[in-house]
Amino acid sequence: MSGWATYADLVASARAQEGILETLIHKRRGTNDDDPNLNSWGSLWRLTGPYPGPGADGAASPGTAHVNEGIAFEDCDPVHKHLVDIALGVQYGTFSFDTEGVFLIYDRLVSVNMPLTTESAQTVNSVALPRYTSGEGVQAWWEVSVDKSIGAPDLTLSLSSYTNSAGTAGRVGGTTTYGSQFNEGNTVWFPLQDGDKGIRSIEEFTCTAGGSPPAAGSVNLVLARPITFMRFRNFGATQTHGLLDSLMLPRLYDGASLGVLLRRANTTSTTETMRGELHVVKDG
Repeated sequence: MSGWATYADLVASARAQEGILETLIHKRRGTNDDDPNLNSWGSLWRLTGPYPGPGADGAASPGTAHVNEGIAFEDCDPVHKHLVDIALGVQYGTFSFDTEGVFLIYDRLVSVNMPLTTESAQTVNSVALPRYTSGEGVQAWWEVSVDKSIGAPDLTLSLSSYTNSAGTAGRVGGTTTYGSQFNEGNTVWFPLQDGDKGIRSIEEFTCTAGGSPPAAGSVNLVLARPITFMRFRNFGATQTHGLLDSLMLPRLYDGASLGVLLRRANTTSTTETMRGELHVVKDG
């Protein structure tokens, strides 16, 4: 815990507002890109700001390692920093008191942009993880970058070969479905092979389209480490999730590139605006 002698010292420092860093978040979107009926989350990574600005797609294979992108805090090694407070709110254009959902805060490690126009196994060989290098706790998902062409059939997407956090290559994940109603930003998690505790790299990705691959479309294959989550209700007000009284204050490593996934309970297509801030405490 760096200069803190005990966990209690860390908490006391945060309560005294010593070494607090904060960053504001303001993102906006206008499509229903997290419809739970599609077993999908909505990614805010590529949405317009004003802050942070839109995140970039990953490069083509072997992809991009993300360092200090998205929601980022200053590097301070060897000093440690920990997330202590989340204040986020979402307002829908169509006001609804029964709207509720979940925000997930994650550290985006690697993303690889892959086309959907090839119906076969495609080599990925993703770049090395810049943080959480063993892969333990790291998850994989796909995020729509360019929507597939209108009228194209549903697609089956899978990780046909990856290396798990134990260093075992040739692992095979479960399948997921890219449905006809998906939009840019729709995000679906890849199931890992039974028993795996995380993923270190992706070697191969497969898109199956029943013999009729779309004429256009691409997804970002994302490797990320979930940090924490909070529930929300749509009362048009920011809600706070304090971590000081929890059993863990998640550490943020230098280079962390934080993003937000949103999952909501209602499925009405509407405009959404997310605002808020994250607070971090550092030692020194």
